[in-house]
Amino acid sequence: MVSIFVNWLLVALTLVSVSPSEFGAARRATIKRIPSQVATGDIQAFSTSNQAGLDAPRLSAVNASSFNWWYFDAFSPDLDKSLVVVFFTTLGSAFPFVPTSEVVTQVEIYATFPTAPSPATSGDFVGSGAKFQGAPDLSTYSISVDSPANGISNTIPDAEGTVDFTIFGSRLKFSGAAYHDQNWGDAPFPTTVASWYWGHARLGPYALVWFSYLPRAGPERVSSYIAHDDGTVLAAGCTADAVRVRPTGQYPPTQRSGYPSGFRVDFRLADGRTLNVTVRAESLIADAGAVYGRWMGGVEGRLDGGRMITRGKALFEQYVMVA
Repeated sequence: MVSIFVNWLLVALTLVSVSPSEFGAARRATIKRIPSQVATGDIQAFSTSNQAGLDAPRLSAVNASSFNWWYFDAFSPDLDKSLVVVFFTTLGSAFPFVPTSEVVTQVEIYATFPTAPSPATSGDFVGSGAKFQGAPDLSTYSISVDSPANGISNTIPDAEGTVDFTIFGSRLKFSGAAYHDQNWGDAPFPTTVASWYWGHARLGPYALVWFSYLPRAGPERVSSYIAHDDGTVLAAGCTADAVRVRPTGQYPPTQRSGYPSGFRVDFRLADGRTLNVTVRAESLIADAGAVYGRWMGGVEGRLDGGRMITRGKALFEQYVMVA
């Protein structure tokens, strides 16, 4: 497998969100155009869903110490192909994983091919025409990139994704598990985050999402989601006992800990049962050294100590900001 990374700088990012009216029937569209220039002065971060809709921007503006991004991914059942697209509104001063630039509107694409694509170089393009569009009921999202050169809101915890991209002349086409969320903050990421574990998986009839965030100060914060393939949601919460995520090796981690070989994820369902899952880090698909890694890998687990469920698949990541 070979992974490639491409970054674009956008002139502006225009977002259209749709929310119910006060009577819950008609819907109205709200359009917000986020300029590429950084704002000066204080801004406001919205911690709850507002009238603009669940997936609307969570910042009143983007200054040098804030970040907001919309994340989309999909991976193939055989784990040899994946696509991750992230629409950022931030600067490197707030989120140091984006390329250094004075432009706050950026798009990053990470693609994993089963074999090496045609030789190419990556670059930055202004006015690239990259966009995403969601249906009013959030049932589908469409992502397109029209370029000749080429806080957490869990909006779509599990979906069927269809990918058909041509990147540097090589076609990436597959169907598989897909996911979408939004993240934001009003303070620089490295000053607030010590470690961060997130992932989503399919295991037997279950769709899983886990998130564990250890802040620089204060207790661990978590959230989880489990749904059966019949549509029943078995867990969706952010209480302290909702999920426990631990890497193989040292916890809390530091940048000297190295990458883990996997994770143990223990979920508590709404009815009190437990789902204990082991996730294996098999394919490293994004690598920023000691501070960040993203993987695909296998999953197995037991529901309330019952039979072992095997052959699950996952895509997951970690940030480690403590030296």
